[in-house]
Parts: sequence; C-alpha cells; structure tokens
Amino acid sequence: MNKIYIKADNISKAFNSKKFIIKDVSLEASNSDVIGIIGENGSGKSTLMKILAANLSPSSGIISLYVNDQLIKSEDFVKYFGYVAPYLTLYEEFTPIEHIKVFAGIKNIKIDDSFIYDLLNEVQLYKHRNKQIKNFSSGM
Repeated sequence: MNKIYIKADNISKAFNSKKFIIKDVSLEASNSDVIGIIGENGSGKSTLMKILAANLSPSSGIISLYVNDQLIKSEDFVKYFGYVAPYLTLYEEFTPIEHIKVFAGIKNIKIDDSFIYDLLNEVQLYKHRNKQIKNFSSGM
C-alpha cells in the first residue's frame, strides 16, 4: 500500500470574491488517519473535500500531496484519490470495472486490468467486479 500524506495550508474559498465558504483552513492527514468534518449545512464541508481532492480550486492556500514521500502535482491527484459523495450519478447497468474504465477515459488516465483489479481489491469490491451497480448496496 502506498504511503499517502496530504497537507492543506490556509485554504480559503470565496464565491463572488466576497462570500467566503471556508477561510484559512489548515490540516494534515495520512492514509492511516480517520478524520471527521462536521458543521452546519452550507458551512463548506463538501467544498473543502472537493478542494482536497483537486476537483475545485481554492481561492487561496496550498494543498500538498505526497505519495511515498514524493510530492505529487495537483493535476495528478486524481491518480491517487477522488471525491465520492452521496447522490452520485452512476450508470446502474455498468459494473465497477466499466465505471473505472469510463472515468479513466474521461480523465485521460491510462490504466490496465491489473490496476483495476488492485484498486477493487483495495476497496474490497473485487468479488463484486462483474456485478451491475444497480445491485450494490448504498455503502458499496
């Protein structure tokens, strides 16, 4: 398993350049940590997670990702982790393998079957690799 470490320094996000959703948030975490993010509706929890996953750019601050002590460029974050939230739109007729291939294609990431199998093993879905998403539980 890769050693993954993420550091956020003074992350802020403002919309319309005046209304801050999050301001000056700093954190450090590794893949052995368990973290909870709590707050009221609209307090910026999902925005923070999207910024950490490089799906949304911060207005200010720096996100650093290290994999096996090597600094990763923000455009390559997607190779190591992503953002998954409730109410995602998934093609229910697809299998996990098909979904991974489609999203890798969208992100222009070259992958092979062994990478997909390793990934599915890591998230404990390998035995469900040929099952259609519509037959998954919500936790899967």
